[in-house]
Amino acid sequence: MHFNKAVSVSLCSFFFAGILLATPSWESLGGSFQGKPISVLGSDGRLRVFVRGSDNALWFSAQTSPSGSWTPFVSLGGVITSDPAAVTYEQGPIAVFALGSDCAVWTRSQITAAVDNYSDWTSLGGCGTSDLAVAQTFADKAHPFSEVYLFMRGADNTEQGNRQVLMGSWSGWGSGGGYLTSAPAAVLLSSVNFNIFVRGGDNALWRYAAGWVTLGGAMNGPPAVANINGSVIYRGIDNAAWINPYNGTSWSGPVSLGGSIISDPTTPYCDERLPGCGTTLDLEVFAIGGGDNALWVTASPGSGSPFGPWQSLGGDIVGDPYAVRNMDSTIDVFVIGSDGALWHIRQSTPGSWQ
Repeated sequence: MHFNKAVSVSLCSFFFAGILLATPSWESLGGSFQGKPISVLGSDGRLRVFVRGSDNALWFSAQTSPSGSWTPFVSLGGVITSDPAAVTYEQGPIAVFALGSDCAVWTRSQITAAVDNYSDWTSLGGCGTSDLAVAQTFADKAHPFSEVYLFMRGADNTEQGNRQVLMGSWSGWGSGGGYLTSAPAAVLLSSVNFNIFVRGGDNALWRYAAGWVTLGGAMNGPPAVANINGSVIYRGIDNAAWINPYNGTSWSGPVSLGGSIISDPTTPYCDERLPGCGTTLDLEVFAIGGGDNALWVTASPGSGSPFGPWQSLGGDIVGDPYAVRNMDSTIDVFVIGSDGALWHIRQSTPGSWQ
């Protein structure tokens, strides 16, 4: 596999994009993987990345310092059948979740915050048929305790949820009903409750808060939600990227971002405890292009301006990308390359790939 440091785009490119010159270098972190990676910011300011190996075990790598280089991959074992999900507890440790071969949800977590010594695998029960969505609340006036929530599609295609308080026991799985044809996405937009987004049986985008309501559209994959502003993105049946913008109180109808993509799009996760994590940051959308298997990006400035043209960041990629913000607010994007290794690219400065 070859990743270009400088990217040139022919006039027949599948996007009507500008050319990004002298983009940051792609770096291989090695390994042999499948599925979609996940990355979270630890309480020590270092990112960790978790990914399902070709041996179906869970593997991870960690930055050696905030926004720094990466350690070799280490196996956390297990036999997982989904992409992993992860969260950093308000108390400090990181926990990671995945479906096991018995369709139950299993978890491991750091024994000591900021130290990569992980507990044994523990089953949380349930039976999932999708990847997991994880979200959390932080202690405030409305929430006296920090809580972690897990969501998934159950064996009966309904939404299933589980809740944990203060790294303690879990409430047990309960059904939110509905009919899901994708994995869910979830975000807390107020101090009241979560908003859960799924593809329904009609291929439209559906939202659950106090009940199920449709947001329209025609989807060709699961949704993703921007935790900095609540906008929902997905790949449409026309293979363009689509967004349902959120104005602070409600979602508008679907708007096309154009392009021809072969992956589910993603937008960077920003830990809300980071300085500047909010609507002042650019909203960037990443996806894999259908004409070249490269990573492409489009961005809307934090002022809420329209999205700019798509631009190529190069690469030769399989699967879906995952993006996350570093301690310095730059973005790391992780992908699995055509060689099966995990690759990443990092912004030179926040908001710029040049």
